[in-house]
Amino acid sequence: MKKMEGLHHGTLLVDHYVTGNIESFLKAYYHNADFQRDLQEQTGNTDVVVGNWSNGNSIGSVCEIEYTMKAQIGVPKNRVYINMKYTTALPGEIYQIDNIINSPELPMVGKCFRVHERTIISQQKGHVRVTVSQEVDFFKKSLLKGVVKKSAKAEGLRFYSRIWTPFMQTSFPRYLNRILEPIDFDFDSQPQDENNNNNGTGSSRVSDLQRLARSRAFSIFIADTK
Repeated sequence: MKKMEGLHHGTLLVDHYVTGNIESFLKAYYHNADFQRDLQEQTGNTDVVVGNWSNGNSIGSVCEIEYTMKAQIGVPKNRVYINMKYTTALPGEIYQIDNIINSPELPMVGKCFRVHERTIISQQKGHVRVTVSQEVDFFKKSLLKGVVKKSAKAEGLRFYSRIWTPFMQTSFPRYLNRILEPIDFDFDSQPQDENNNNNGTGSSRVSDLQRLARSRAFSIFIADTK
């Protein structure tokens, strides 16, 4: 897709496809505090706080997320802050969301760098394509710059391959189905003939509509990662 050329930066972490349309994806993924909270908790993070978007899915709209990252080998428990921002918005076609991730409580390096993740969401034929790339920005000198960059890349690849992708395949369809507006059929108002007898045509129509409603409710499924 030509519109995506030049938008990625740094290391490509994931390239994933979801069946459906882009606007429904945004509602279920970004504008759904429960999904964002559950996604963070998959990694063992706690005390997750998800803010509201300042201006929907318009350019410049921002949302804040913060959580406590569990302690790991060589890394103590610390608070992480994510600033998400829409930087490209072409409704129905493509969106770009930039995440700035800060971990100021990390010993020695926490106040020297930030991780910049760029997510590109684009509408393909019957699918939504999601790609995430990463760069590590240093705003202060550090002797551990190489170590931090290597560690951030490894952690990003691990998260998207081992946690994010399986979660999207198994759990995201549930969130996606929740945002579908239910079809409200009045099954008690079927046309009848003068003798108040539908001759069986009414019940047949009800069955057809019920099958339609069920098929729509389960029509959106996750596609395998290409």
